[in-house]
Amino acid sequence: FEKLKAKLCQKVCFTKWRVLKELFYLMHCAKECKTLLPKKAAFWVKSCQNDDGGFGFMPNTTSFLENIYYALAVLDWCNDQPLRPEGCLAFIRYCYLPNKGAFARSPSSVAFLESTYYALACVKITEKWHS
Repeated sequence: FEKLKAKLCQKVCFTKWRVLKELFYLMHCAKECKTLLPKKAAFWVKSCQNDDGGFGFMPNTTSFLENIYYALAVLDWCNDQPLRPEGCLAFIRYCYLPNKGAFARSPSSVAFLESTYYALACVKITEKWHS
């Protein structure tokens, strides 16, 4: 397995991605390959944050909760934070639907278990900002 892993790690391009989710998976590959993402990764993630505090799939796209999770996970691994952490937390709060006891992927959407997972995972990452 180690030989196969080494061969695969040599073939992975850690400098190209199209959307946050791809960068998130590259981050996990980089961990396995014991390498770092390029410094531009954190800068690019920050450029995906919108005025509403959330993150789009890429710069200048609509914010969704899953993108916040991908963004925070990558930034956390890079020992960084969003440009507007308070806006990010506000977007997460706006996605909460108290009548459902769950989170939606955007403030005016429908609640799903997957979105609730992303919200809770985001909150766990942001707890590090205050410790």
